[in-house]
Amino acid sequence: MYIIGSGPSLEVFPFSYLINKTCILLNDTHRYTPAFLGPCVFANNKSFIKNSVQGIRIVKGRLRFDPGPEKDDNHVPWDHPELYVFSYREPPWDKTSHHNIESLWSEPDYFWSPVGGNVSHFAIQFALLAGAKSISLIGCDSIPLAGQEYVSTKEQRSHVKRKYDAYIVGTEILMQEAKNKFQVPIVSITPFAGLGNEVEKFRRMKEWKNG
Repeated sequence: MYIIGSGPSLEVFPFSYLINKTCILLNDTHRYTPAFLGPCVFANNKSFIKNSVQGIRIVKGRLRFDPGPEKDDNHVPWDHPELYVFSYREPPWDKTSHHNIESLWSEPDYFWSPVGGNVSHFAIQFALLAGAKSISLIGCDSIPLAGQEYVSTKEQRSHVKRKYDAYIVGTEILMQEAKNKFQVPIVSITPFAGLGNEVEKFRRMKEWKNG
């Protein structure tokens, strides 16, 4: 399975490589990728997929005791008629924190993330539970590249502070879990991986792309 984020490295990735691959698109990444990618969109906020007509749409469910995300009602009820729902726990929900690593894999629908984590961590767990034999992360960047945090066409949300350390730590923990519990390799793919000085390589590849 290929988990596709909207990090800046996505701009220089050859999408033809993903033809006929099983792809999970994160949040609103479907806006920046070819229509043939799919079949799944995996989001932690229903607003990200409101314009998506692509395949299976899975969205984070409403948490009864979570004081934060529900203030703007950006998640969906468990029994939503059009969307599949994942959550930190199955109903009836309790006050167990989704940041508790000790509860990882304890229930079929318990999805863990570190404090400051992101939707890619949820998607990795989903892919493992769905039986992936290998997982490749594409555009799931954990650093800014040439001053970009997203693909250049994506609207920037200045009030959101990226917590890249949490992104990295959470992914590393899940890589270990995938190896030890599922015997599944997880790799992060960029067109310039292993070349060193990622920021400079990204800048050059954008120049090549633009002629």
